[in-house]
Amino acid sequence: MQAAPLADDLHAGLAPLLQQLAASQDQQAQVVQSLAIVAGWARQQIESGGSTRESPPRVRRASTPQERALDEALMRHFYGTSAASDSEDGATLGVPTT
Repeated sequence: MQAAPLADDLHAGLAPLLQQLAASQDQQAQVVQSLAIVAGWARQQIESGGSTRESPPRVRRASTPQERALDEALMRHFYGTSAASDSEDGATLGVPTT
């Protein structure tokens, strides 16, 4: 058994793996750089007070019977329950109680 052919075969087999490893390390360095940029931006946003809004956005309540009915239907569809049974009574929502 000769060492030279074995070494050549080993080198030929490992070369693509080493190229993949180098490419992976380059990609990892790019990801680290991108994360550092995002972290710097987030730190700047926190230190400067974030957005220009003075107060958080206000939640809009349903004001018409049609909007309330739509809210109820959506709650039942997505959560399997209604807002009236969990958080408020029917009188508050303007829904007749029976």
